[in-house]
Amino acid sequence: MSYVHGSHLIKFGADIRFAQQNAFRDVESRGRMQFSPFAQISGNALADLLLGYPLLTSIAHVDNAQHLRTHSYNFFFNDSFASGRA
Repeated sequence: MSYVHGSHLIKFGADIRFAQQNAFRDVESRGRMQFSPFAQISGNALADLLLGYPLLTSIAHVDNAQHLRTHSYNFFFNDSFASGRA
């Protein structure tokens, strides 16, 4: 908003935001298999892959609900004064 009073130009306002995200975290929901070129079971990482001997496996549950919330409040006030002198 703007307000003029005499030689003052006053501006003020606000930016207010509310944000939310509702979702399920499905990170690694299909699982993960890791084959290492340094620590092999058969002596060869490609052979470990073909034989189905991973070095590391993991899986996550898909029921990890997330409810992210954020609130942002921003206010400003500005007074510009013109003296009228050159």
